[in-house]
Amino acid sequence: MQFWDTSALLPLVVRQPPFSDSCRGAFRQDVSRAIAFLARIECRSAIERLARQGTLNASARRRSLTKIDKLVAAFDIVAFSPEVEAHALALLGRHSLRSLDALHLGCARRLAPQGDTDALPEFVCCDRRLAEAAVAEGFALVIGP
Repeated sequence: MQFWDTSALLPLVVRQPPFSDSCRGAFRQDVSRAIAFLARIECRSAIERLARQGTLNASARRRSLTKIDKLVAAFDIVAFSPEVEAHALALLGRHSLRSLDALHLGCARRLAPQGDTDALPEFVCCDRRLAEAAVAEGFALVIGP
C-alpha cells in the first residue's frame, strides 16, 4: 500500500521538473494507493492558482482538472475521523508541519492498525518537510524531495 501526498499527485497532471518523472515512475507500480480526503481540493487549488498566475493557459487548465478527477478515482480515500485528527494533532507536537500536511500524515497513519509501524504504507511525497516527518514517524519513502 502506498499513501500519496498532494505534492506527489500534482506532478502527475501538471509538469513539474524534476518531480513529474519520479512520480510517474512510482505511479506505474502495481500497488494499492490511498490519498487523504483533502488531496483533490488541494490539487484543484494548485491548478486554479497556476491558471491565475498564467502558468497554465485555459486549455491546459481544463486538461489538468480532467486529469486530476480521473486520477483521484484510482485511489482509496482516507476520510477525516477522530483518529485522523488525533494523529494530526500529535504530529504537530512532534514536527514542524503545516496543518494540512499533518492531516495528510495523520491519514497515512490511519491506514495501519494502532501502534503497528510495520504495517505503515509507503509514503509518496515531494515536500521535504513532510518527507522528513514521515521518515521520523517510521514511513518508508517511495520517492522524496
